[in-house]
Amino acid sequence: LDDFLLTDTNIVKEEDCAPEATTTSFIHPNNNFITTDHTTFSLILPVMKQEPVLTNPSEQVLKRKAGRPERQTPIQITEVPKNGSVTLSTDQLRSLKYRRSRDLNNEASKRCRKNRKEKLNKKEQECEELAEKNRELAEQVLAKITEVEAWKVRCRAVGYSC
Repeated sequence: LDDFLLTDTNIVKEEDCAPEATTTSFIHPNNNFITTDHTTFSLILPVMKQEPVLTNPSEQVLKRKAGRPERQTPIQITEVPKNGSVTLSTDQLRSLKYRRSRDLNNEASKRCRKNRKEKLNKKEQECEELAEKNRELAEQVLAKITEVEAWKVRCRAVGYSC
């Protein structure tokens, strides 16, 4: 067979066949592969703070709350002057009224979100308590069932049919 392959010029051995293009030649032309070690990561990646590793699982790191920090001082609600106490143009008066309504609405929204969060936490806590109570009651039911079965066995041993 080798003699036949060598004599016929149209037939080429499989060893001589090489694909003209491969996936890696498209992805990495000129075979420029990226190699990294622990020293090059600091050059490639931005410097990141490392969180301390907890050696004791009972230690907990306090996480910051998501979002804007809570305001330490109360929000000043814009006061609209009484008629005639201060001379303001209608645009200025309208602007003060709008600002007051926005301030009051922002406070109401804040209270609403707080109340909704408290209700959700309360419902989650109640759900956990009910789940625990359900587990306890299920255990009691199993104990009662085994007790009933034990009494049935005793009754059958004495001669009563249950």
